[in-house]
Amino acid sequence: MTATSQANNEVIYSTNQTGAVKDGGCQIPAIAYGPESGGSEGEGGGGGPSVTPESCFDFWAPLNVIEGYHLGDPGCTVDVIIPATIGGTPVYRIGDGSFGYLGLNSVVMLEGIQVVGYSAFQGAIIDGGEVTFPSTITIVEDLAFEGMVLAPVYLPIGTETSWMSFDPATEVNYI
Repeated sequence: MTATSQANNEVIYSTNQTGAVKDGGCQIPAIAYGPESGGSEGEGGGGGPSVTPESCFDFWAPLNVIEGYHLGDPGCTVDVIIPATIGGTPVYRIGDGSFGYLGLNSVVMLEGIQVVGYSAFQGAIIDGGEVTFPSTITIVEDLAFEGMVLAPVYLPIGTETSWMSFDPATEVNYI
C-alpha cells in the first residue's frame, strides 16, 4: 500500500509485504511477535520477542478491555507486548488507568487494538521509552500518555487524539 501527496505525487508512506512502513527516507520496521515469528506466546521462542503472557493482564472479555497489568509476576516484565487476543477473545481497548505509573521500558500493541483509554499509561513508561501502535488504533484518549516524554511515536493518519493524549514534548507523527 502506498499513499502519495496530491500536490506533487511524492510518496508519503508505503508498506511492503512484511508491513514495514517507509516514510520519506526512514523505514519503520514491522516486528513479528508470537508463534509465527518463531517465538511463542508467553514463552521465549527462538525467532523474536514473545507476546507477554495472558496471565499478566486483567481482562474483561464482555467489553474486550484490558483493565490492569501484573508487573513483577512471572513473565510480566517492563517490556510489554499486548496481545491481540486473550483467552481467544479479541482485545479492542486498553482501559482507563490500566497501566498507570508502572515504570515500563516499552509497550507494543498488536493489531486489533483500537482504543487507548483515559490515563491508560499515565506516568507508566520511563522517559525516552518506546510505544508501538498497531495500524488498527483509532482513538488515544485524554492523558493516555501524559507525564512522560516518549521516543517519537507513529500513529495512523486519522487517529483521534484528545487533550494531552501525549506530553507536549513527545514527537507525534501521523503516517
